[in-house]
Amino acid sequence: QNLEKLTQEGIFSVCRIDPIFPYVTDKIKELVELIERIESHGVSHIVTSILDIPLRIKRDVFSTIKKYFGVAMEWDYQRLYRENIDGYLNADINYRKRIFDGLRNACERKNLTFALCMEYELEKGEIIGLNQEFMSSRNCEGIDIPLYKREGRKFYPAVDCAGDCLYCTDPRCGIEDLAMGREGSRKDWRLKDYRRWSKEAKRKSSKMLFPDPM
Repeated sequence: QNLEKLTQEGIFSVCRIDPIFPYVTDKIKELVELIERIESHGVSHIVTSILDIPLRIKRDVFSTIKKYFGVAMEWDYQRLYRENIDGYLNADINYRKRIFDGLRNACERKNLTFALCMEYELEKGEIIGLNQEFMSSRNCEGIDIPLYKREGRKFYPAVDCAGDCLYCTDPRCGIEDLAMGREGSRKDWRLKDYRRWSKEAKRKSSKMLFPDPM
């Protein structure tokens, strides 16, 4: 109902299937049926990811899996989650790609755009974003959105820009990392980078409001 209301109001609607739990909510047939239901309610874009596990809480996660799904499932998770990418255990890359390929194909059949959230693989020791292989939209959000800042209880655009960071070569926001349209620019960012940008944007916004005295 909420998705239908958004569509009726002309608001771009996105549905996140996130996170997918291996062996619990990963059945392709069920996920395809979910996508078909979502599309019928007016959704335009799908974002998904598969559960990753911070190393610092992996024992808690595995013990919780064991508690609710049994020791066999715990062993399955321990076998599946062996790849450490920047402090997070990720499911086997072949398993993840199989799921993402099935979901992307289902979205294409329904004329929905598709993207991943924070999904990576290791290639010769380098962290590579999987959106390069699976994303069918301009960006992972499905629509260009500029940086926003909060004033009181509302959010407003921080700068006058289109928000098309993947194609930007001159960042009006002042954050050079976000000029990802430049040749050779990095595009595979982590959560810590987003937090750093948020702090940087606040500093730059404050300087615009209260410039240094001459």
